[in-house]
Amino acid sequence: ENGYLIAECDAEICGMIAWRAENLLARALDACLDTHSEENQNRSTAAGLLTTLQEQASELHCEVIFLISSKPMQEIVDAARVAGYTELGDEAMPLTWKEAVNELRADVGTVWMKRLSDKRVRGPL
Repeated sequence: ENGYLIAECDAEICGMIAWRAENLLARALDACLDTHSEENQNRSTAAGLLTTLQEQASELHCEVIFLISSKPMQEIVDAARVAGYTELGDEAMPLTWKEAVNELRADVGTVWMKRLSDKRVRGPL
């Protein structure tokens, strides 16, 4: 049901993002970083995970990535800001995006997004 991106540092797992892609939308559902790592290491791990997530979502022709924000994901959110994610407001969005956001907001209040393409997919790939 979900995919997992796992980061390794010195042969140890130091971070993870659980995500799903469907209907040309990518959703980062959960993330965690090693609580014993240094802040700089966690920042680097978060940035690497987000870069890989973006690459994977782009390969699947996703139009946008949505990222939920919760306390354990704060370092991921900080890295997301640097990577160009914006906090989702009430801007106009396509209906399918709104449905995905409403589904995510049922779990948590803040959603971040990054558009991967300016063009919407309107036909078969």
